[in-house]
Amino acid sequence: MSETNRSTVAPRYRLDVKLGEGGFGQIHLAWDNVRQRKLAMKLERKKGKSSFLSSSSSDNFASVSRANKGANITQLEHEYNIYKRLGKIDCIPKVYVLDRKSDSRYIFMTMDLLGKNLEELLELCGRRFRSKTIYQLGFNLLHTLEDIHKKGVIHKDIKPENVMISTQYKNKLLFVDFGLASIYKESVNTSDDNSDEDNNNKVDIEPKHIPWNQRNDPSLEGTIRYASVNAHFGLVQSRRDDLESFIYMMVYLSKGSLPWQGLTGKDRHLLIGKIKAETGVEELCDGMHPNWTTCFHYIRDLRFDQDPDYNYLRELLSEAANEKGYTLYKTTTDAKSLTRSDDNVILYDWEPLLPKAVTKNQSSSKLPAQQETKETKQKQKQKSSIENDQDAWSKKTIVVNMKPKKSVANLDLMMDDKHKHNPW
Repeated sequence: MSETNRSTVAPRYRLDVKLGEGGFGQIHLAWDNVRQRKLAMKLERKKGKSSFLSSSSSDNFASVSRANKGANITQLEHEYNIYKRLGKIDCIPKVYVLDRKSDSRYIFMTMDLLGKNLEELLELCGRRFRSKTIYQLGFNLLHTLEDIHKKGVIHKDIKPENVMISTQYKNKLLFVDFGLASIYKESVNTSDDNSDEDNNNKVDIEPKHIPWNQRNDPSLEGTIRYASVNAHFGLVQSRRDDLESFIYMMVYLSKGSLPWQGLTGKDRHLLIGKIKAETGVEELCDGMHPNWTTCFHYIRDLRFDQDPDYNYLRELLSEAANEKGYTLYKTTTDAKSLTRSDDNVILYDWEPLLPKAVTKNQSSSKLPAQQETKETKQKQKQKSSIENDQDAWSKKTIVVNMKPKKSVANLDLMMDDKHKHNPW
């Protein structure tokens, strides 16, 4: 048992099982003794080299390059500041407290407890999402990326493990893990020193985009499997790089793998970067709708400081979905105004496979054993339906290296498999 599995962190919170671990800290299930509710708690050591740094060489782990290297704040403080800058954006978890003083060992941050991530949901669905789910995913994630970018923030670590679903709504997707995020455009306000209290002389200056240059730090910022070509070669990232990572993630979720997975050796991130640069867009998106190819060409042609046309990208996905008879919906994160939260509308393949969320006004007369039997039968039936309803491209043979599934008896074992790594 790790040191952080002690019963409490600060008098207010009681720690439970570890939910995840990344390069900068651990995430635990926690109980708030004051408000009597479950939370997620992210912890980072106060002094010395973190013992949380992963020793894995998997291309699915984020680089340990610190986004705030040289700054006089910790990685967790940097992430907290990013969350606060983003504010109440759709599909961003709510962050409650950043505490530097209550515990002698750790700085910790509390936030909403979330559900499974996209990697786990892909496993749940037999490592295959149907095209309807892919289109709906892309459509909604582009909305969220646009909102994040409007706040002057780039994520820099887009991957399936960093997109999670709500514990209450199975079609509500949230971006997490902003530890590597950075500001690409800062709002600037100036005012006359002699201006009165109503700031009548205040002048708004157009936010200035960061300049293009080569980073002094040669390490990769992001996750090797999904990082942009520019990130591999040490160039400063901008919005176009988030969108390029988004495309790699969508191809992975569509096909189950990417061409550069599993490569090893010295200077591996440079080798993979070269392979990405030399892999043709048509080759990468082979078997997917041609509009995905159009999306990727558009993204690769973006200038460093160019404003992406997110609406154009969403229209391409909507057009492709309409050809198959699908209608795409924007699902908001406001629980009171979710547009498609009724049980008769299934947006994603995983929805029928997950247990129905229980609200305060709902209760069950079934015993736990009876409920489990019923849910198991329903999952098997829905999974069989998904496997039998494949798109045309699924007839192609796709080879994916898979490890035998491990029995997950409790949450402590969830992070043992690198495919289930969730460092948010």
